[in-house]
Amino acid sequence: MTGLFQEPYPWGDLEIASHEFGVWYWAPLRFSVPDHADLNRVESVTSMKRCHFDKAIHSTNFYMLMNILEQGLQCGPWDVKKKRGIFSYKKHGAMKAKSSSGYRTYSDLLHNGYFWGVALEVAFPSDVAHRRGSITAGQQTVTPEDETYITGAWFHCVHVADHCQANTCHMWCSCEDWEPEYEMRKQQIDWHDL
Repeated sequence: MTGLFQEPYPWGDLEIASHEFGVWYWAPLRFSVPDHADLNRVESVTSMKRCHFDKAIHSTNFYMLMNILEQGLQCGPWDVKKKRGIFSYKKHGAMKAKSSSGYRTYSDLLHNGYFWGVALEVAFPSDVAHRRGSITAGQQTVTPEDETYITGAWFHCVHVADHCQANTCHMWCSCEDWEPEYEMRKQQIDWHDL
């Protein structure tokens, strides 16, 4: 990661005050996971990008974060709505924002009343739907594992006293105490063996 920057959550078309409680931090990755050359350079007249990308949010939890950053996102062992891939939400619309927040688990990492949630910003080629067919399942976007790139992480910090604001801010805010022994650093069993 190149740094941690306090910024507003980048979700378009939200209702007034939606997602505006607690503090959001953006941590862009120096290189995408997995690495893709067109995500890590600036386009110029003499150096055109071959691939253009759309962005989405994949909410997760701190138990999986290091595993994901080390190994990338991996498809689960089952299909959802007859589709298999990496599920995320495009960053537009209040209902998608609320649904996306339901996949985040907020953890009291330091046991001090401040709960932290994490959401990954992912990029995928803009032409993936044209090449592979429909990439939607309900409100979610489903992209192939080998064409889904993590470009950064959004961290949300909320004090326990502020959690009551989640409902008026159109968010889900499920919380738990941090149990570091449950952190998954490496996938123990290959999904294909399940």
